Amino acid sequence: MSTKYNVGKPLRSTNEPLSGHLRLYTLRALKELLRLHGFNVVGVKGTSYPHNSLLHVIDKVASAISPGLAEILAIAAKPMK
Repeated sequence: MSTKYNVGKPLRSTNEPLSGHLRLYTLRALKELLRLHGFNVVGVKGTSYPHNSLLHVIDKVASAISPGLAEILAIAAKPMK
């Protein structure tokens, strides 16, 4: 039996089928999901794919202000004791 979590999508029914392998999560939803599975978040870093454009510069500035605004999220977590 698998457990379904409706993390980050409070208005979506848990009976609704998932959408393939691609998942889009908010930073808050990722942190909540990690906690539900017994992890403590110890660090968060936002980054983006390197490309030469104004959007890359904007993304770097935005992710420095708040990692949740970044194109890519990296989260360091460790198991709870």
